[in-house]
Amino acid sequence: MDQATHMTREKILYIDDNETNLLLFYEMYKEACEVFITTSKDAALEQIKSGEYKVIFVDYLMPEISGLDFIMQAKQISPDSLYNILTAHANLEVAISAINHGSVFRFIEKPWKEFEINRAIREAVALFDLKVQNKNLIKSIRQKNAELTLLKEQLEEENLYLQEEITSTTGFEDIISKDPAFKSVLKKVEQVSGTMATVLILGETGTGKELIARAIHKLSQRSNKSFIKLNCAAIPETLIESELCGHRKGAFTGAVEHKKGKFELADHGTIFLDEVEELPLLMQPKLLRVLQEGDIEKLGGD
Repeated sequence: MDQATHMTREKILYIDDNETNLLLFYEMYKEACEVFITTSKDAALEQIKSGEYKVIFVDYLMPEISGLDFIMQAKQISPDSLYNILTAHANLEVAISAINHGSVFRFIEKPWKEFEINRAIREAVALFDLKVQNKNLIKSIRQKNAELTLLKEQLEEENLYLQEEITSTTGFEDIISKDPAFKSVLKKVEQVSGTMATVLILGETGTGKELIARAIHKLSQRSNKSFIKLNCAAIPETLIESELCGHRKGAFTGAVEHKKGKFELADHGTIFLDEVEELPLLMQPKLLRVLQEGDIEKLGGD
């Protein structure tokens, strides 16, 4: 026999091989709760699978299965539900053991009294809700901790770049020259610094390409943002894409955390790619996309 009401109150399940007990229980609680009663172990387990039951009452001795064995199976499906044993064959030792191990919430002797059932329902619902709140709180705390850890790592990484920038910052005033040709270069620096244009700086090693790049940055509206530099020739070919574009956790072996690339760190600032001609061929189309579209694609990401 299976019967149920369809209400928005607490959901309660009762399995017993005595139909009289089931009907009495149903009539007592059908107005206050959403009640499912059954004599079938399989029907009870299927019902538990189909919906969240906060409180479950189980007869101790049934033809198909014992109450404790049923609870062990049901807990695999709904571990947070509170299980109560109704029995006319009280065994104090079994009851204490089951309660201590968390298998059973209450042992209630038959014939049960209404106030005992009411108390069991009230306390079980309160405990169930508390368990759910605690789980959600723990989940939220872990998520916040993960976010804070990631933010901390990103800030530390950005701070390293800022410290390096502070210790090595040089401005336009540090470039001294009387050569007319070089003064022409400085005039172009002034002109281009007021734009968002991409600049190609050519020159032999040691002629001051980084000084020119820093001067452009310092004179630009981006001067209060990061100046990020990268020597393309110093980065292994297998790591250059991760260095420039960043990667997501798990993108490749050893990628245990999310990482910002140099382009992202330089967002709204300036990035100086030294020895850019040393970029691997496969990376050059991606650099072109950054220059043309302003888009990056992280390894393992969108």
